[in-house]
Amino acid sequence: MARVTCCNVVVARLARDALARATLSISELARATGYPSESAFSTAFRRVVGSSPAQFRKQARQPPR
Repeated sequence: MARVTCCNVVVARLARDALARATLSISELARATGYPSESAFSTAFRRVVGSSPAQFRKQARQPPR
């Protein structure tokens, strides 16, 4: 299992904000945060956040109950 680095945590925090409010696709966000592919970004995001970027975006955009 790969180590979670400080950089991964910072990028994941920025990505969480972008996923919750931005209209960038996950592929565009992966490139914008310096990952070589959507797969690499998704793997790193899941390690830090605990869910995939798509799952996080879906939950973040649900109206509060």
